[in-house]
Amino acid sequence: KFKNKITMTHPDHVGTKNQLGNISVIEPIYSLTAGIPQKILKKSIEFALASIPELPEWINKETIKSNKWKTFRESIRSIHNPTNTDVFKNDSVEIKRLAYDELLANQIELALVLGKTKRRMGYSIKSSLNLRSKIISNLSYDLTKSQQNAIDEITEDMRSKKRMIRLLQGDVGSGKTIVAICAMIDTVESGYQAAIMAPTEILAIQHYETIQEIISDNKLDIKIDLLTGKVNKNNKSEVLNNIKVGRSQIIVGTHALFQTNVLFSKLALIVIDEQHKFGINQRILLSSKAKNIADILIITATPIPRTMEITMYGDLQVSRIKDKPKGRIPIVTLSIPVSKRSKLLSKLENKVENKEQIYWVCPLIEESENLTLENVHNRFTQLKEIFKNKVDLIHGKMNSDEKEKAIKKFHKQETSVLVSTTVIEVGVDVPNATIMVIENAERYGLAQLHQLRGRVGRSDKKSYCFLLFDKLLDEVSKERIEIMKKTNDGFAIAEKDLELRGYGEIIGYKQSGHQNFKFADFSSHKDLLELARINAKDIVKENIITK
Repeated sequence: KFKNKITMTHPDHVGTKNQLGNISVIEPIYSLTAGIPQKILKKSIEFALASIPELPEWINKETIKSNKWKTFRESIRSIHNPTNTDVFKNDSVEIKRLAYDELLANQIELALVLGKTKRRMGYSIKSSLNLRSKIISNLSYDLTKSQQNAIDEITEDMRSKKRMIRLLQGDVGSGKTIVAICAMIDTVESGYQAAIMAPTEILAIQHYETIQEIISDNKLDIKIDLLTGKVNKNNKSEVLNNIKVGRSQIIVGTHALFQTNVLFSKLALIVIDEQHKFGINQRILLSSKAKNIADILIITATPIPRTMEITMYGDLQVSRIKDKPKGRIPIVTLSIPVSKRSKLLSKLENKVENKEQIYWVCPLIEESENLTLENVHNRFTQLKEIFKNKVDLIHGKMNSDEKEKAIKKFHKQETSVLVSTTVIEVGVDVPNATIMVIENAERYGLAQLHQLRGRVGRSDKKSYCFLLFDKLLDEVSKERIEIMKKTNDGFAIAEKDLELRGYGEIIGYKQSGHQNFKFADFSSHKDLLELARINAKDIVKENIITK
């Protein structure tokens, strides 16, 4: 009431009784941006809806008829002017139709990219396998069955004159790197060059040192060079010349490998590590460096659910390494409320005294007024009071030299505790590290927690992962932590992560700029994805003339 009269302060509609029939029974509510009210946005959308042309149908008639789908125009208009709320359910004909449009576009894009890269003939790598056999026989461990299977699959692909484009999936610590090294050694033995591209300088340097050690231990006459953004000008000129004239046989680097001034002599194999950090264009740029068409081996330590695999890679050939090397002990994962951190610290003091090493991961670099999450600088200061000069710090805002120095000191056991952000999530391999502590574990997705946990458990020593959490956990966070405690299987964790958070939110994929679907939902539309995959292949085959 206002001055004893019934009033409506902010009416949605103003009109006469005769105009009541013009008001929708159900009205969509849109997400707004500052300064634009619902009324203005609705009017803009109404104008846009009236302007949608009746486009020629691009989906084949049989698919539309069998699914009883509406046209694209009708489906868009229907979800903006609903007659009931069922239209918004994942199994409605409108949502399914629009989801299929997204999935078909995605699969055609991938089919075109893969078709373009596969059409021309590649090198045929036919080495004697002598160097590879020598390396494998001198390893301190036996290859697992799935490692050997992956090597056999890659060898068969490389021997063919058709270009290899293969995805090598493996859980953290499953031994993907040695499989890739075998492929590179075979390439070199056949008289060609091999290159491996890593997403970070830390990982590139680690690959370089690992391969150099294998070459040295086996007394192989192979020249390896490192090319990253931090290589000084004089050294860079020498490396570039070595690559150009073919003196460099294995080249390890970051995105610096696909700069225009990098010219290869006989590049026949490209290994791309942690592929989801690189976009399609970057992969094509590097592959264009080969005078002929180089084989491509893509490695990922992030197990990918089958549905995501199809939308990211299409019909790529896949090798999977599921079993861990012999002697590896499953990591024990425990959850601890932050209130008991001091008790954990007292136990960790004994671990450090016994020469074991610890990763301590925090989610923020600096203090935030809006978040109460722990930050690396505070934790570093606190842990230094306990462990003195045995503590070191690493985070993304440090320059590459500082990060490399911290990793090397930790690797050489000059420090016992490494306080870090998620910068150590990928590729850092310190076998003596047996403890992983993750602060505010409830803030991470399952896949990222599993990647962080994978930094330990890389030897025959018993390893632990401690998930520190806030007492006020929501149901999803509780479920996430329980899953981490129950299994070390990265493939099972990846499937559950997709189920809990959805395609667009999974760490590493959204950040990489990969497509975020608006309608497609993989828990409901797996059948549509498979249909789109089949139809996309037919569409590309019918419409593209291969040279």
